[in-house]
Amino acid sequence: MTKQFIDPETGEIISVVEGNGKFKNKSDTEQYVLVKAEQGATVSQKKYNKFTKTKEPFAMIYTEALQELLLNNQDSLIGSEKEFLFTIIPFISYDGILYKKNKYDQEEPINYSIIMELMGWKSRATTNKVMNSLLRKGIINIVKNGSSKHVEINPRYFFRGRKDTRDKKINAFMERWQVS
Repeated sequence: MTKQFIDPETGEIISVVEGNGKFKNKSDTEQYVLVKAEQGATVSQKKYNKFTKTKEPFAMIYTEALQELLLNNQDSLIGSEKEFLFTIIPFISYDGILYKKNKYDQEEPINYSIIMELMGWKSRATTNKVMNSLLRKGIINIVKNGSSKHVEINPRYFFRGRKDTRDKKINAFMERWQVS
C-alpha cells in the first residue's frame, strides 16, 4: 500500500510513503512528516551517525585506566611523563610499538634518539629517567633490537586496533613487561 502526501497549497504530490514505511521527499524543499504512533508509543526523529568511516589513523585513550594512573598517589605521573604520553599518541601502531615516518616516508620504530628529538630533551639521562620510570609503572615496555631500544605502549591506557583484541594484547604486553 502506498500513501501520498499532497501539498495543501498546490495540490501537488510531494512525497510518498511506500508499503515498507519509508518516506521519500520528492520535493525541492524541507517537508514535515506525520507518522503513525501506536498507543503509548514515543516517536522521535531518527538521528543519523554524523561520523563516516575514514582511513585516517586513530588511537583510543582509555580514560578510566588513565584516571587511575593519574590519581594514584604512590605512583602518580610527573610532568615529563604526562608530556611524553600525550606526545606519543599519534605514533601508536597496531602492534603497540611507536613508529615515526623517516625522511624516505617509511615507518621506523621510535628509539631513544627520536624520543629526545620529539620531546626536545637535551640529555640522554632525562630520556633514560623518564623511560625507566614509565617502565617501572608498567605504562611502557622497552623492546631491544640489537643496540637500539624501541618503546611499546601498554594497551590498557592507549590502544589502536579492534576493541575485541584489546584484552589479549594487554595480557601479551604484561607477559613481555614482566620478563624484561
